Parts: sequence; C-alpha cells; structure tokens
Amino acid sequence: PNVRWEIDPSALEAFPALQKSLLKAGSELVRPGGVLVYATCTFLNSECGDVVQWFNSESAANFIGDALPQPLASATRGGVDSSLKLWPHLHGTDGFFVARWRRFV
Repeated sequence: PNVRWEIDPSALEAFPALQKSLLKAGSELVRPGGVLVYATCTFLNSECGDVVQWFNSESAANFIGDALPQPLASATRGGVDSSLKLWPHLHGTDGFFVARWRRFV
C-alpha cells in the first residue's frame, strides 16, 4: 500500500506492458481444462480492463472467461462474473483486480 506514496506516476506507464508479458507467459503454462487467474493490486484500467481486453483478443482461440468462485462472484454485484474490481470504499480493502479464464484448447 505504501508504493502509491513512493512511486513516480510516470513509472506507471511501464506496468501495462509488463502485465501483458507476465499474463502471456503464464497462459502458456496452463493445460487444457486448466484455469488462469490474473490479479493485480491496482484498479487502474490500464492494468486491469485494458489488459483483459488485450488478452481476450490475443487468446480467444484458447481461453474463455470463467466465472469466479464464491465469495468473489457475489462481490461482482451483477457485473461481469469472470472479473472483479475491489474498491476501498465498497469492499473495505485496498484496490485490487482479478480476472479468470479457462483454457479449452
């Protein structure tokens, strides 16, 4: 949590590319039928929704969004059930994001 006070905001620009690289590398290790979870300790769209959209377009032939297990699924409040943003003012946590896919090929 202290990183927000210690990091130069311009350094945040490098994180989306790093996140994509890590997600792509991790996805190559998932067996057919296996689950891939992408989690970040931020709610910046550049590291959350944008990365998920990129991964969905890059890996549509191998992965599909997979419903989050309980109790995470109930926290989506009727939203997309394969990803979730946790907000400090709604969930009493720091900002977090999680997305889940299942490999089908």
